[in-house]
Amino acid sequence: ATVTDTPLMEGIKHALISTGPAYLISLVFFFAYGLEFSGGSAAESATYVEILRTIEKSFNLNPISLLPVFVVIGLIAWKKPTIPTFVAGIAVAAFLGMFLQDVSLKNMMNYMYSGFSIHTDSAFVDKMLNRGGFTSMLSTIGLLMTAAIFGAPLRTAGVADVLLDYVRKFARNSRVMAFCVMCLHTLFFMITGAYYVSYPVVGSMTKDMFPKYGLQRKNLMRMMLDTGTGLAPLVPWSTTGSYTASTLGVANIAFFAFAPMLWLSIILSAVYALTGIGMAKLEEQPAEQEEGSRFNGQLAKE
Repeated sequence: ATVTDTPLMEGIKHALISTGPAYLISLVFFFAYGLEFSGGSAAESATYVEILRTIEKSFNLNPISLLPVFVVIGLIAWKKPTIPTFVAGIAVAAFLGMFLQDVSLKNMMNYMYSGFSIHTDSAFVDKMLNRGGFTSMLSTIGLLMTAAIFGAPLRTAGVADVLLDYVRKFARNSRVMAFCVMCLHTLFFMITGAYYVSYPVVGSMTKDMFPKYGLQRKNLMRMMLDTGTGLAPLVPWSTTGSYTASTLGVANIAFFAFAPMLWLSIILSAVYALTGIGMAKLEEQPAEQEEGSRFNGQLAKE
């Protein structure tokens, strides 16, 4: 949202045109596929039982624990500012943690800073739960800073201009332009393996092209989400892909067919780009901005 100059909630709502159908289709797929295991025999493994029993023994499981989720969703529905919304969710969750789980304020603050820590009878559960906190995000923050630094030499060296000229060469209209930008971000992400790098670099390079072709920048936000966050678990050398494969113990290509949510959103986004369906357009769109050839001619005059 930041790199494309798009209001967060507005961008999220627009992203639903690709992630929404993909999510619904995935639900139908998992429901139909899950009927094969309706007896529960496949799920009743020793590890599954160990996880449930350990969590039930270690925590006070109460439906009230879902309150922070509803608080955040409610504030989003009321269109409240983003940061106060998340702060409210954190505050409610912290209060419930102290009340339901009998955690002191000092320990709660330590959990927020350095991550949750617990020692149970299950090493597997300890590995799942002992994580998080502000310090766990420092590597991500550092990566974002590195991405910003990495993007500056690309601009200064003229790499951005070369890539954009290449896109403009084929972008004779808004549909081709949008699809080319989508392919450009996919390629950049496949090379870097981190959308923390590809988002700021590609986003900053291409965000001004969309208004010139009569499209709103939230289209770019949606396409980068689909080809970044959506594609990440499927790319073995990406940070998300390597984490997913190592955690599940399954090769990335092996669960490709069983993760339709990921690639369906990419397919839908590509269809929208090529057909123009669902593409948010600017309210006032000069005729010469629609055609890429006219836009190039205008740039030459300027």
